[in-house]
Amino acid sequence: MKVLRRITLAAAVLLALQVPAQAQETFFGKVGAFIGKLTAPSKKLDSAYVYQRPAHWNVSVGSGLMQTGVDQTTTFTVDGGVPCSVKTGLQEGLYKNVGFKVGYGSLALGYNFEIGHKSALKRKSFSFDLLMAGGGVQVQYYDIQDKLSYSVESGQPGTDGYNAYSGVSTDPGRLKTLVIDGYFCLNRSTFVLSGAYRNTKLQARSAGSFLIGGKYRQGDFSLASDQTQADFGSPLLRSGSAQVSLGGGYSFNWVPLHRPALDAYGKGLRNLTFNITAMPLLTLYNKMVFTTGESSGPMIGKLGFSYTSRAGLAYSFSRFGLNLYGAYDIFPFVSSRPVESGSAEVGPVSSSAKFRNWQIRLDFTVQL
Repeated sequence: MKVLRRITLAAAVLLALQVPAQAQETFFGKVGAFIGKLTAPSKKLDSAYVYQRPAHWNVSVGSGLMQTGVDQTTTFTVDGGVPCSVKTGLQEGLYKNVGFKVGYGSLALGYNFEIGHKSALKRKSFSFDLLMAGGGVQVQYYDIQDKLSYSVESGQPGTDGYNAYSGVSTDPGRLKTLVIDGYFCLNRSTFVLSGAYRNTKLQARSAGSFLIGGKYRQGDFSLASDQTQADFGSPLLRSGSAQVSLGGGYSFNWVPLHRPALDAYGKGLRNLTFNITAMPLLTLYNKMVFTTGESSGPMIGKLGFSYTSRAGLAYSFSRFGLNLYGAYDIFPFVSSRPVESGSAEVGPVSSSAKFRNWQIRLDFTVQL
């Protein structure tokens, strides 16, 4: 039933595209007019470098692999100065999924569902992509619950008081992450960022562009329970973080093959495009709020870099298209100074964390 409801919702939104002119004053009419503007051919693009398909309904089916995880290290002192370090990690297994998209022009709505062995004990996710000629926006949300790996060290190595152990928790931890990415191409006449990721606007001749990008990330990483916290020996029970990053990079489309279409439906069309995109981002705002068993407080992170990279391949032939693409993102956090734990038995606490996500996907698209 959930799948049916989502299909019905997607169909209702997309049908707004076909609203007649006399209904433009209605809500769905205005939505249709707005989407029509987004899917209309861009007058700024040079037709010698970019081929723009006329807007048609399109259907895609595909499959992908994805993996999300976090590693966190907490350092503190106990018993008046004995150093301790606790490393915890949540790494889901491979998230294998299949799904479909229904779209009009460059816009599409889709639904994916997991297949095979579950990647985690519990997983919820949502993603939205709006990829246009001059840039794009991507929204991703993950809520993953799975067992935690841990490694604990206390004392100085080589001394009698040194102790170290590791293992896997019996209760699951939880990682919730919201990521919003935005990209803007400085070359908006001869380059399309979507050239290797969708089959609606195709790069006819090789070209590249510098990019301006931004990222907002909000995350929450929590241990399963007070008992799990006691097993780890860590003062941290939960940590929430927020990061804002700005930066720039470069994207290049290499086109070894392009044969123009003979009609509006792409008869005779052949296009092969490879894309690679790299964008380092400087994290300007980096804040973590930690919660112990007794108190909570802010922990300000150092200025640092996060990294976004993309690679894609698109082959278009007549009304059909194949798209293979991959992405890798990494977001670090390092506290700028220790903060008080709120406990008389535990000294100031420092923390560092690394959040990561990668995915690979293959889609087959038909222009209707």
